[in-house]
Amino acid sequence: MESPALKSNAVPIAGDLSLESLSISAQEKQTGESDHIRRSSTTLTEDLDPPKRLPEQRRLSDQSGASSIEEEKKMFRALESIFDRAQQVDGVYTPPDLRAASNNDVGDPQSLGTRVNCLRDVREILDQMWWLNSQFTVSAAQVLADGSRDPAWRIPFGEAGIVDFFLSVTATDGIGDDLFLQSLRLIGNSCAETDENRERVVYQNYLGSIVNKLEDLSLAHVTVPRLWANQGREPAQQQAATKGLMTALVSLLCHTEYNEIKSSTLSHVCRLMELMVALPQAPQASDNAPDDTVECLLKLANESDTDLEDYLTLISIATSYLGDVRFQNRLLTSRSLELPLSILVESYSKETTPGVQTPATPQADTWAAPADASTTDVNQLLSNMRNGLNHILSDISALPDFSAAYPLQSPLIGSLRRWLSVPQTQLQVCACIMLGNLARSDDVCATMVHEFKVHHALIASLGESADPQVLHAVAGFLKNLSLMTGNKDAIGEAGVVGVMSRLWSMDTLPQLQYSGAALARQVVSGSYANVKRLLTPLSSDPDSPAHSRTYLSLLIRLCGTTDQIPTKTEVARLITAICRALSPATPPVSQQETEELQYRLYQLHPDVTRPLSSLILQDKWPVIRSEGWFALALMARSREGAGAVGDLMDSIEVFKALGKTVMAVKASLDGGDDGDHDQDNDGAVAGTGTPSEPTADRADEMRRIDRENAMVLISKLLENKGEEMKDDRRQIFEDLLQGKETIFQQL
Repeated sequence: MESPALKSNAVPIAGDLSLESLSISAQEKQTGESDHIRRSSTTLTEDLDPPKRLPEQRRLSDQSGASSIEEEKKMFRALESIFDRAQQVDGVYTPPDLRAASNNDVGDPQSLGTRVNCLRDVREILDQMWWLNSQFTVSAAQVLADGSRDPAWRIPFGEAGIVDFFLSVTATDGIGDDLFLQSLRLIGNSCAETDENRERVVYQNYLGSIVNKLEDLSLAHVTVPRLWANQGREPAQQQAATKGLMTALVSLLCHTEYNEIKSSTLSHVCRLMELMVALPQAPQASDNAPDDTVECLLKLANESDTDLEDYLTLISIATSYLGDVRFQNRLLTSRSLELPLSILVESYSKETTPGVQTPATPQADTWAAPADASTTDVNQLLSNMRNGLNHILSDISALPDFSAAYPLQSPLIGSLRRWLSVPQTQLQVCACIMLGNLARSDDVCATMVHEFKVHHALIASLGESADPQVLHAVAGFLKNLSLMTGNKDAIGEAGVVGVMSRLWSMDTLPQLQYSGAALARQVVSGSYANVKRLLTPLSSDPDSPAHSRTYLSLLIRLCGTTDQIPTKTEVARLITAICRALSPATPPVSQQETEELQYRLYQLHPDVTRPLSSLILQDKWPVIRSEGWFALALMARSREGAGAVGDLMDSIEVFKALGKTVMAVKASLDGGDDGDHDQDNDGAVAGTGTPSEPTADRADEMRRIDRENAMVLISKLLENKGEEMKDDRRQIFEDLLQGKETIFQQL
């Protein structure tokens, strides 16, 4: 029967990726135990030629009578005779075991030469046995593999061509498992602590054939540990990655019968995968990975017999694959998103408590949870893992197919709603982010607030939690829910104004201050009831100093103490929203109550116009600047408001900005059409839109709107406070209304 064709496209080997790890005992096929291995210093410097192949074996039917079984036995006895001769020369070897050879003369050139000469005949016999397809080739390989465990024979094995022969065997298609096993033993043992033989493997390009053997589940318990020895050798790792090691490892883990060899291979597989994903220029393996890669990795991680280090690694690798939208969509289409969520829950059971030592893992030098790791280290690793998963889950929940795969009434969404009230902070964060991404339509937002009432749990967390991640996520979710006008009053009634004020005082956490200010603006915008709540005294006791201060007072203080422009802008826009809500054009309640709120706005907040200066003095966002002029124009309509605006005009920067706004576009407006704009009953023009880069036409339009509001502002200042102004200030305002350029030139 003809042997299979020989392999002609074996893959190059880099560094010592397979060398140190190939050292195994004769019993390792059953036990998976490996010999002691030392790292090599060999490096890869250039591309390698394809590995050499062994000549095709003869068909048994072509053999003459001289090549009978008896003759093959004679050949094997001749091999034993070679070792007998070596024993006679050195006096230290008893065939077929070479372990008794002494290490003392390893460096003796004469002894080395003697061994090499003895073994050259061995190479010739091996070539003959291969060509004749001898049934004793495996036995010969085992004798030599046993001998290669002796350091005294490693260099001679290389010099005599024994290592080259068995490297060629591993690159040959169709060889039996027993021969491949013994070949791995000999190569690994010969390369242990022997750089000369490591270089043979590196430069003769045989790593690919070993990687390909990962497809054979019966040999994986031998092949995987042999590949693990590449740690710390980036050139070898890089070449292994380019030859598909990562894909081969993932395919191995996804094999339906992998659990049969899990105990002897998983830790080595995890370490290898860590090295592959850590490469700075690692090739993308996701394209060739099975569709169920992520599910497979997460299921393995969740099995009870997976130790902590492997657990963390499997989840890390799965998270890495989930960076590819292909695998994100796969979780949605297969309805498997419960897997990463179950990982989040289960991870809390793996946390350690102070005073309890972390259990040792099989690898004493592992990075994830060595025996001497502190409780803080282990818990931090778990926390980092959950953060990574939460980031991916955020991306998945933002996909268009998420809401279709998991509608509001689905069990998964129900679990997320319950997570809003659990003590585990990262579960709360996950729930806020995923549900917040789901809340993109008015219908969904209305259901969450009026049917599910999720805002109650969110407000409770906002008032109680000390975790910045939770506070940030909760504020973001509440802000999304508040975008719907019909939700604002319900959220305000649940007490959001009082609890969100906590965020404004967190001076060491400016991002949370910003989140709190942004939430306040969204809750107040378009809600008269929430404006009223914001203007409520901090204390109901008339004798308390806090009775003359409101929640708005806290926001104005924040605007004055922070150096964060986005936070200042949010507070200023909130004040604009208050002015809109208190506009007498369409009040939802009595005019008397509106006037009382206006009075409280100016009497309790004499510096209420200060935040607006940050809007009108910036040029980056024309729409934001227009909001500032609009708010000032609304304020100037009342006598109390005009007083606050007049005080702001004492600022030379603001006064110059007013003059520039009125005069800069005068020429373009003369004889032109100002267009139609939304106006209140006193002429103030409402700026519309959100911050964005305007087009040229839009920018001109915004400047015209600003001018109109500035003119209304001046007119109302003169009407309400003109008699109290100094003559020169009143004259300047009157000249600005008349568009006198001489006045503008003096500003």
